[in-house]
Amino acid sequence: MKILLTLLMLCCCFSSTDAHNDEKEKTAWALQFGLGQLDFADNRVNGNEAYWGENQANLFYLNADIFLTPRFALTGGFYWEQDGIMTNMASGIGLRKYNQFGIQAGAKFYFFPKRWIVQPHIGGLLLTNFANLQHNRGMFTVSHIESYPGNSGFMSYDIHCPAFSIAPQIGIDFHIFPSLSFTVDYDYRWGWWGKIRSDLVLTQGPFGGTRFADERKMHRGGLSIGLKLDFPINTPSNKNSKIVNNLLDYILFMF
Repeated sequence: MKILLTLLMLCCCFSSTDAHNDEKEKTAWALQFGLGQLDFADNRVNGNEAYWGENQANLFYLNADIFLTPRFALTGGFYWEQDGIMTNMASGIGLRKYNQFGIQAGAKFYFFPKRWIVQPHIGGLLLTNFANLQHNRGMFTVSHIESYPGNSGFMSYDIHCPAFSIAPQIGIDFHIFPSLSFTVDYDYRWGWWGKIRSDLVLTQGPFGGTRFADERKMHRGGLSIGLKLDFPINTPSNKNSKIVNNLLDYILFMF
């Protein structure tokens, strides 16, 4: 019962006392920087999990949010994906690396009053890509395979990155200071007209003759973390200090 009471007090502590005050303290715009990792949707050639190489990507982005209302914002900026093929076969980002980068734009809708410490939201992005739009084909010798030490082989690949991707998104902002938030976001990116095909054949070593083949579309989902700075910047006030003191009192009351 004490835990439930504490949660209710916390909500009251960090929420707006009335809608009018919430409108006054709206954020005009914000900058957000984040990084994370993407995993490509599974689409094995032969359906055999033993003959499969995982494809992953590192993600970096810089966005600006413009709030049209206290809870609705247009968002846009730049992103960079450092993609890899068969990342479970080698350290780092895989046996073959390539990039996607471009401009992303979309919208966000926040559910809670702006003065709450936790700010969940839903939204979506349209991503444009300017890299690897033509088929990128090739073959090379693989001398070191981390998952199968002592083996070597040949790898062929065919990479065709999509020009556009659509990404529904969910996320949460956590206010750590009046104008600074820690962010967690998840999105799933449907790539249009893109695909990856890779084929690794081990030619020497204990597993000689083993084939790892994979073909998939450019659909990928990922989790990212970041920091967001709201403008105009709010400076700490006596009211903020009272909120922190009240929070400490409620935590002590719970125990």
